[in-house]
Amino acid sequence: MSPGGLEPVDAAGEALQSPESQRQSGDHDQQRQYHACGTVPHEQGIGADAQEGAAIANGGYLVTPYVVDSISDKDGNIISQTETNIRRQVISEEVSRQLLSMMENNVHGAGNYHSCANAYVAGYRIGGKSGTAERTDRHLRGDGDYYKMMSFAAVLPIDDPEIEVFVLLDDPRWFKDYAS
Repeated sequence: MSPGGLEPVDAAGEALQSPESQRQSGDHDQQRQYHACGTVPHEQGIGADAQEGAAIANGGYLVTPYVVDSISDKDGNIISQTETNIRRQVISEEVSRQLLSMMENNVHGAGNYHSCANAYVAGYRIGGKSGTAERTDRHLRGDGDYYKMMSFAAVLPIDDPEIEVFVLLDDPRWFKDYAS
């Protein structure tokens, strides 16, 4: 089970083994499937996904995601509205506020160093978190190092989150080997 309490499943709805179990069993097909289902390794194989990141912005509540908010007829009248489905609270509202505050400080805040300063836009309160992970589910690269995944998650506006952005780079090759 992932840190936020979500269990990745395959196309048939069957639970996938954790990456650790897959490595032990040598099931490389399921390893690829686990990562393809939206779970992203952060740091050294600790998985997280967009729903778990959204729970931070949602006051600690895990909400079932949906694509279509509403359907309107030709006159603009809403004929179907998707209801928000709160599954459960996974962190307290206080912890959610603290994490959002830390994410905002990563972008722009107190002190001289902000690891996510490139996300700063004057006049907007943005929170961000970068991540770098070694892909231990794959063989080593030709240079003998692990494949890397680099990510950045942003939430805005930080005082009333409405937008979550998640960017993932799978083994980018550039001059530095970390996301921040």
